Amino acid sequence: MSRKYNTILWQTLKGQMTEEEIYSSYFNEEHLSSSEFAALAVNLSPDRYHEIINGITSATDEEYSLCSQANNKIRRPLFQFMLKQPKMTFILSEDDIIMPVSCLIEWAARNKILFPKRFAKYLSASLKHIYIQFQPRNIALREASKYSTPYHKARFQEVVEECFDNSPGITPAEILKADKIINLLKSFQCEKGKSQSYEKRTVEDWITEDHPFPHGRPKKRSKTD
Repeated sequence: MSRKYNTILWQTLKGQMTEEEIYSSYFNEEHLSSSEFAALAVNLSPDRYHEIINGITSATDEEYSLCSQANNKIRRPLFQFMLKQPKMTFILSEDDIIMPVSCLIEWAARNKILFPKRFAKYLSASLKHIYIQFQPRNIALREASKYSTPYHKARFQEVVEECFDNSPGITPAEILKADKIINLLKSFQCEKGKSQSYEKRTVEDWITEDHPFPHGRPKKRSKTD
């Protein structure tokens, strides 16, 4: 039952539970509210999130930051998405919406929302499968034409992932010199069967999209160094 923190039974039970048990219990639900899902996605129990945003108890700076992330990175984008999907079924409860967890996971995957390790730990195998299947890269590999840029980008990022798996400290410059990357870029074709090439800046952006690297000039050394 969603928003269970409002029930007397839940308030009684959670007094005998650890924070970890409270957090993990929400993964037994088939439906979650946007606030519950957002809290779990930033590593807070929904109960703690509820207490903080309603000023019931004090919180640490880190907890306030997590609540802000839950609102700005999860709830707000989710509401904006729902406004564009009038045919999507959901339950309106007070000032929140309640949806099947599978729909929430699919939305998160399509929007490349990253979950903390604890969230992934309690996610069922079927929901993990949904999360993987609906990643933009995997959608492109399944559905896009092999002559299209979305497919080329997805295939390129897939091989880049292999490079990182084999050499975690590899740089973009080293990746672009790798034989498997060079051969892959040469193999891309457009609809007319002609070779499809991409600018260096474009493929560098494809790399850093999933693996950000620091940018900018190095700091100047002082005269005393």
